[in-house]
Amino acid sequence: MERLERARGAGEAEAGGPGGDVEPAPAPHEASVPGWPVHREVHAALEALPEEQRGVVLLAYFEGLTHSEIARRLGQPLGTVKTRLRIAQAKLAEALAHVKDWLA
Repeated sequence: MERLERARGAGEAEAGGPGGDVEPAPAPHEASVPGWPVHREVHAALEALPEEQRGVVLLAYFEGLTHSEIARRLGQPLGTVKTRLRIAQAKLAEALAHVKDWLA
């Protein structure tokens, strides 16, 4: 039993699990996709946003809702939605500024 636990611990460490801080390598199919590093950067930047800001970004850009539709769906004032989206856009632009070089 002890050997099995050690093997699991080693696997978790390699995968960045508990006790490990190594980022897992992309799966072979992911590594061959053009733009995959940018994709990972965008998702990491989105995950770094506070939930309220991430929510409005996802609704606006991934579901295509207008500011008014987001406000209605979330039951929040339109001004709050606009402010959260503007702040989130600024944070994403800052976090992804280095990605412009990859796209050029």
